Amino acid sequence: MIASDDDSFWLRTEPSPGFLRQLQARTLQPHEHARAAQLLDAEHYLGEPIPVGQSLFQVVHHQGRWVALLYWGPAARKLADREDWIGWTDHQRAERLGLIVQNRRFLVLSQTRMPNLASRALALDGKYVRDQVLTVCLSDHETGAPLAIAVADPAPRTEDNKKEGELTAARRLAQQCRLDNALVTGDALHCERQNAFNLPEAGGDFLFQLKDNQPTAIEQARKIVATQPPLFAPRASTSGTADSTNGR
Repeated sequence: MIASDDDSFWLRTEPSPGFLRQLQARTLQPHEHARAAQLLDAEHYLGEPIPVGQSLFQVVHHQGRWVALLYWGPAARKLADREDWIGWTDHQRAERLGLIVQNRRFLVLSQTRMPNLASRALALDGKYVRDQVLTVCLSDHETGAPLAIAVADPAPRTEDNKKEGELTAARRLAQQCRLDNALVTGDALHCERQNAFNLPEAGGDFLFQLKDNQPTAIEQARKIVATQPPLFAPRASTSGTADSTNGR
């Protein structure tokens, strides 16, 4: 048992992986905001953040003891490097900027600092933000730039009680896009009947992974691969027949 209420433990100990896995992140309750603001004023060089637009205040804790604070807000309106990397136009930025969040404060509390704690807190937070707002993105393979985004459900929720998952959001995204001459790739989650119908209907082709958890489909795929190459058409016969001469 780790005596986490001992301040000397937090300041000196190299934490075990098991201890770091016990860290949890949650959204602050309204009555806790004053305490968090006081800690940021006292320990963060920027102090308490000024609320701008929609925001999310989180605490990382270990068995109820506060360890770190994170404050998320809307993204900066214009950032040249960000715009160049994403590759979107001014119109696209205006439409999609609300889908990007910015970490405006991150503070590991002075009485609970120890090696690897900050990186673990950020990793926890990234997972929690995805639980808050689930997005499915259709991106360009070469540049990584998002071409279309579906927001599954803007209401806060957890993974256990989510109203819409990645697969259903992806189906909706495919129905809303024109995919003429496009090849859409995805992991095994998306290898299912509805996507196989929606994507060609939108003008595109698809290439999805297939795993052993779909035994009927993978058995059919193996039979097909055994008789014809999956990616390249069989070479035409080089014999001196009329058909080969005409390229048929």
